Amino acid sequence: MQCYAASRLYSEEYPNAQKYPDYRVFIHVHQACLEGHLLSDRRNAGRSRSERDEEVLNQIENDSTISIRAIEAATRIPKGSAYRILKRHGLRSYHYRHVQKLLPRDYPLRVAFCSMILQKHREDPQFLDKVVWSQETICKKYGYLSLYSLHN
Repeated sequence: MQCYAASRLYSEEYPNAQKYPDYRVFIHVHQACLEGHLLSDRRNAGRSRSERDEEVLNQIENDSTISIRAIEAATRIPKGSAYRILKRHGLRSYHYRHVQKLLPRDYPLRVAFCSMILQKHREDPQFLDKVVWSQETICKKYGYLSLYSLHN
């Protein structure tokens, strides 16, 4: 059979290879060719790149806060592909992070804190330079914040 010869020829052609394909590999390749399952046939399978890009970009245009998972659910385009499409178009994914929600009872405490800071600043103009500021103290009115801008 030609499959044995193909396997032997491969090992002669690539003597430094760590592994050589078994003759059965060539049997399966031959069978796939007969059945029309050539790799070159798969090149144009599925949606084109521009169609996928348009689908993802349309989802973002309709809702700039849409998540990658929601894009995947709506378009059936895998999350990894959606991430690459965003990156290719200079966009970023939108992430929510839950943070402390401001309540009405917080208002007097905030005013008192600001008054104290102003008093300290009047006493020592360098006071604010001595404070360690942190992103961990961010509070938003609605209890969430985006780590990234709205897909841009």
